[in-house]
Amino acid sequence: MTEIYIAEFWKNFSIIQKKTKKVYILTEEYDEQLRSFIQPIKEQRDALEHITRALSLYYSYDNAEDITPEDNDRIKRNLNSAIGHIFRAFFDSADVLSIELRKKLSLAIEKYSYEQIIKVYPNYEHDRKVLIELPYMFASFREQKDISNSVEEIISKVNLYYTQLENLFNIYKNFMLNVYPELKANFLN
Repeated sequence: MTEIYIAEFWKNFSIIQKKTKKVYILTEEYDEQLRSFIQPIKEQRDALEHITRALSLYYSYDNAEDITPEDNDRIKRNLNSAIGHIFRAFFDSADVLSIELRKKLSLAIEKYSYEQIIKVYPNYEHDRKVLIELPYMFASFREQKDISNSVEEIISKVNLYYTQLENLFNIYKNFMLNVYPELKANFLN
């Protein structure tokens, strides 16, 4: 029974960790000072500590069938705590990345008038509305970050936030690679 729980844990943990790693690296890369953010690293360290506790206890038995009910519960609690920590690591990284990207967009676009922007950015109105809605969405994600009853809910929240980050990143990438050079070329300030 514990073996199945551990296998399921690794599957779920890996889903969250893969996205956490990507978002964390992007967060570092898009920070102009190339700083490391301590909180996500601390959360990942805490997750590893819980995993180590659980697996040390699990492997202290020669046979999985010999694990006592108390130790089985302890193993599950530690693995659940590890999921909670990696979840918080994802959210901490995602929060900083979303703020950085929106700040960079705002600073790049503030030099130009609406008329100038519209001339070179046909999707501006659509993307502007998305950028207005995203902070509310991100705030909603943060409000409900610790309100999770199951691993499935946690993964669902990570996937939803990740999808919106990708949306934001696509707007940012399009703007910086296509729109911003056109604005600079056509409307030197």
